[in-house]
Amino acid sequence: MLAKLGSLAGAALIGALSLSSAGCGLVLGIEEVEELPLTGGAGGGTTASGGGGTTTTTTTCESKTCDGMGWECGAGHDPCGAELDCGGCGEGYDCQDHACQCEPDDCAALGWECGGGEDHCGNPVECPGCEPGFACNADHACECVPGTCATLGWECGAGTDGCGNDIKCPGCPPSHVCNAQHVCDCIPNDPCKFLSCGDEIDNCGNVVFCGDCTELCGFPACNGNTCDCGFNP
Repeated sequence: MLAKLGSLAGAALIGALSLSSAGCGLVLGIEEVEELPLTGGAGGGTTASGGGGTTTTTTTCESKTCDGMGWECGAGHDPCGAELDCGGCGEGYDCQDHACQCEPDDCAALGWECGGGEDHCGNPVECPGCEPGFACNADHACECVPGTCATLGWECGAGTDGCGNDIKCPGCPPSHVCNAQHVCDCIPNDPCKFLSCGDEIDNCGNVVFCGDCTELCGFPACNGNTCDCGFNP
């Protein structure tokens, strides 16, 4: 029944009768015929009528991909409400606002003990230095530098070079002995052995007093390292 009414409304004839005295008969005149459109209907659009015409507006949704949204990573919804999963970022990168941002590295993350350089983001990195006896190599690792007799300050003796290696230094000259600090100590001789009095320098450079002949002469009587008592004692 509603369908029939709709069809009739869509093709309704609105007429006016005009009577005129033309002879003995009546003349029926049709002044205006107007087609009335149906309002509403299928298709998701809306139909409006007014004046002498009809306007139809249809709203559609365009699905988008991750590229279409300009997303490198992360998840969300496109303009149609469909879920999008654009995945994650590579190692060393973090997803921020659907863009992969580089995460700066520190010395620990790079595995560097020492030295400087750049991380994978291009940022400068400076790590601490090495302990004494160690040097930073090209791989940013502190490696032991073997000591020598000269760098260790050893004149003599034997020991380890600081890296666990054995090291032996030259011996000492005559009248010297190597002490616990690997230094040659001079063993002084007795310069007074062949002198009677006065001062004399031993083999180690020390000034040694050999007496003044008082014990022999009863008074000081040293003359050129010889006791001159003035008499024959």
